[in-house]
Amino acid sequence: MDQVNNLKNYSILILAAGRGRRLKSIGKKSPKCLIKIGDNTLIEILIKNLKRYGAKEINIVLGYKKELILKKIQKIKNIKFRPIYIKNFLKHGHGMSWFSFKNRWLKNKKPLFIFHSDIIFDHKYLKKMISSKKKDLVGVTNKKKIQYKLDSLVVESNKKGLINRIDYFKNIAKPKGEILGINKFSTKTTNKIFNFMAKFLKGKNKTLNWEFVVDKFIFETKSKIYMLFKQKYLWVNINTFKDLNYAKKVYKKI
Repeated sequence: MDQVNNLKNYSILILAAGRGRRLKSIGKKSPKCLIKIGDNTLIEILIKNLKRYGAKEINIVLGYKKELILKKIQKIKNIKFRPIYIKNFLKHGHGMSWFSFKNRWLKNKKPLFIFHSDIIFDHKYLKKMISSKKKDLVGVTNKKKIQYKLDSLVVESNKKGLINRIDYFKNIAKPKGEILGINKFSTKTTNKIFNFMAKFLKGKNKTLNWEFVVDKFIFETKSKIYMLFKQKYLWVNINTFKDLNYAKKVYKKI
């Protein structure tokens, strides 16, 4: 495996502290990332994709029923897991999960990959992002406007793919795509975002969703973060039973 396509050169962070409230009965029993698709859970499928591209160490933020996730991932061989525990995830948002990784990240300051744990995607899309010459990327779908939900997190960008805004679909007139939950940031940008988060938290902000922090970060610092379309590659973000049924079909194709 060549160095360009090797996740060994990155810090890897998985956000897995949530519970999946919209999946009702499933979310009450276990975290969303432990939903089974075929013979594997979502978290196992994600880790398998990361191992495929050279991941040796994974940082994972845990909250709701963390012991169940730990029990599952500790059975996976040839990879080191470094858990981070966060309380009151529902109160503070998944951006706090990212921020909780700051002190550990400062010890090595590698470029950073961040993954949501409730997604299914074609591993070839990950290869595309790793090998991209652009160092700061947010994964984005290329859906048609009619396919968005009002609470879909979408991006607005210029013709070159430079992100101008990240917000809910209901607040953006001409979205370019929905956020995938797969992101790559350079060491320089990661450090800047962590510093920006720290300032953000000193104010009246008690909820920290990473998408909105990055939106404000782009606006205030004029930083250049690009979107990367998934194009032909399959992807599902699992929030509802409809998503779950679709994910089962997608998984058979990737």
